Amino acid sequence: MAFLAVNGLGRTLVLRIVAVMYVALFAAAQRRAWATVNKDDGGGRKSGSGRGKDTGHPAAHKGGKKGGEASASRSAAERSASARKAAATCKRNAEHHPHH
Repeated sequence: MAFLAVNGLGRTLVLRIVAVMYVALFAAAQRRAWATVNKDDGGGRKSGSGRGKDTGHPAAHKGGKKGGEASASRSAAERSASARKAAATCKRNAEHHPHH
């Protein structure tokens, strides 16, 4: 790879490869997102697909319920410890990576 980066042609090739990989990763993320949407409301613009009807958003409700249960099962001390740890991490990151 170092040899390719020496000349201009190699650099262009490397940049194109990186661009293609980025597009592929973005497309995969988009597919996953649409899979959730389609699971939620049946997806598509097909005739008779029930467009305009309330779906109840079961996927969103399931996630919210799980998150609420996880939070409720922890003690106040555990939640406070997590908050202190998060604040310390945020402060440490700010020291190492100052915002512009």
